[in-house]
Amino acid sequence: MSTNERMQSVPEAEAQAAKMADARDDARAGREELVRVRGLVKHFPVTGSDDVVRAVDGVAFEILRGETLGLVGESGCGKSTVGRCLLRLIEPTRGEISFAGQDVLALSGGDLRRLRREMQIIFQDPYASLNPRLKVRDIVGEPLVIHGIGSKPERRERVADLLKKVGLDPDYMNRYPHEFSGGQRQRIGIARALALNPKLIVADEPVSALYTRALLSAIPIPDPTRRRERIVLKGDVPTPINPPTGCRFHTRCPEAIPECSRIDPDLREISPGHTVACIRVPGWTQAPTNA
Repeated sequence: MSTNERMQSVPEAEAQAAKMADARDDARAGREELVRVRGLVKHFPVTGSDDVVRAVDGVAFEILRGETLGLVGESGCGKSTVGRCLLRLIEPTRGEISFAGQDVLALSGGDLRRLRREMQIIFQDPYASLNPRLKVRDIVGEPLVIHGIGSKPERRERVADLLKKVGLDPDYMNRYPHEFSGGQRQRIGIARALALNPKLIVADEPVSALYTRALLSAIPIPDPTRRRERIVLKGDVPTPINPPTGCRFHTRCPEAIPECSRIDPDLREISPGHTVACIRVPGWTQAPTNA
């Protein structure tokens, strides 16, 4: 069996992904933009050194109302940092973030608090994100208290309803976090994030089923007579303190050429709704910068 035959399912899946992208573009037409991020950078100082950890370096994306965006990457690549910068749980080094037309980075005090009513986060660690000294009713109801929503009985009723929505018994509201499994704790965190009916929820967990060639090549074929050639990403993730020159991914990319180590590609729209930062993609050189 030839390599092309073994890899046949990958282009088929890529073609399917292209169809899904076209359908997504049709669905996006005429819808309001909720979030816009441009040139987002977050560097963390290294204690006792002039070096910085380049956790996030030039991220750009937008999210429309009712849309879900999956941010995919290896452990330590900055996904959580992007989400926390979006909500200003940590301050970006530079960049632009707008939410429903408002400049998020220009807000402070009461204006920022009101904005956070519309933006909530589900933290990745269900153990560290729940206060062990508070009962579930206080954890889930805390956003309602902070924003002065409802009376005490109304808040209790809202908490009971939220617990039902995430598949937990409302009577659990009188228990403490240590009485729950990890999965149940995550449900409590989800209930808390839903309490204010936010317009945006940042779910700080890895997601699957997004189409990259390396992931697709790992999917088993339900036919014992066929084999698929695995695309293995070699090497380790580069250190964010001293990243490689040019494209940050070129040291592990199977498609890399010498120019990839010299050119730091910016994000460009090569077709409607399809942006890439890779000089190897046909059309990238001629495409306008996604400013």
